[in-house]
Amino acid sequence: SGEPIRLLDESVLNGSILLILISCTVSSFVSMSSAQKIAESENEDTVSGNNHEEENILLALNYDNTVERMVNLGILIKAHSNTEDFFALNVINEDKNESSVKNAEKLLHLATDTAASTDVKLKALKRYDNDVINGVNNVIKEQKITDLIIGLEDEKGFSTSFAHNLYNGYLQNDDVNVFVYHAAQPLSTIKKYAVMIPENAHKEAGFFHALVRVWNIARNSGATIVFYAPENILNILQKIIKKANIEAEFIIMNTWKDGEETAAQIKEDEGLIIFMAKRGMQSYVPRMRMIPELLNGRLHDNNYLLIFPYSEFKQENIERRSVGNHDDFTEIGNVIKKIFK
Repeated sequence: SGEPIRLLDESVLNGSILLILISCTVSSFVSMSSAQKIAESENEDTVSGNNHEEENILLALNYDNTVERMVNLGILIKAHSNTEDFFALNVINEDKNESSVKNAEKLLHLATDTAASTDVKLKALKRYDNDVINGVNNVIKEQKITDLIIGLEDEKGFSTSFAHNLYNGYLQNDDVNVFVYHAAQPLSTIKKYAVMIPENAHKEAGFFHALVRVWNIARNSGATIVFYAPENILNILQKIIKKANIEAEFIIMNTWKDGEETAAQIKEDEGLIIFMAKRGMQSYVPRMRMIPELLNGRLHDNNYLLIFPYSEFKQENIERRSVGNHDDFTEIGNVIKKIFK
């Protein structure tokens, strides 16, 4: 019997299949590369202020002597366009005597007056709850808070009890940036900030949103920002500066320990900002556990701000996350090489 009649013989058919495979692969790479560039551009626009992202800032007030400082920090880090979504909260728990209605009114009145003196509107919130952290977390959900600011008492500093509440309470919110603030002097006296950024920080979901706050500090205060970070992150920061210029310097930080040594030597009129991470996050460094000891021992008389970027994308950003990882492209490239080897 003869061969079956075909429109395409075996070799042409195989060649066509291979061509389709190659075309699909190249098309996928072009699509992913374009998505990567779009994601990078959007991240740069977010920090430069060209993207107007949602911003709801909450001050968790507990102590008289931290109120004015926290309000001033909130004003410094917020966008000028944010005129409605700036909140101050005191949780009332009379059972544990942590606060009372009278004390709450005192703290909130001071906060709104401080904000009003700079023509900023601050919404005062009171919350009754048996647990202060639960009260704060519930308000975060109700008001769709994006950034939570917590103040440290001067005398206690980064105490064991505060660290417990921070890691087991406030940081359980995976889609909120958490700022821990210690103010030893007025913000107006700070002329320079040293900013420590760990390796892989740019891969965290909330990194660029948190970086906006640092940019706002520079723009609103006129202070110089000295970035200490791995070289690849410094390259990203330099791209952003081209879109939104600030007074900045860039110094390569090869190890986290190098950053600690630099932090311990900052001067009286300088502040320290550290990008932190929870255990399990890509940018987590085991030595971060020693930061409270460093702060209490060497930086009691300086202003410092710890930034914990949120660790989970909100639902609308899931698609960007799936194509936004450089390592994913490398891995896919390796697979393709094996297929056509």
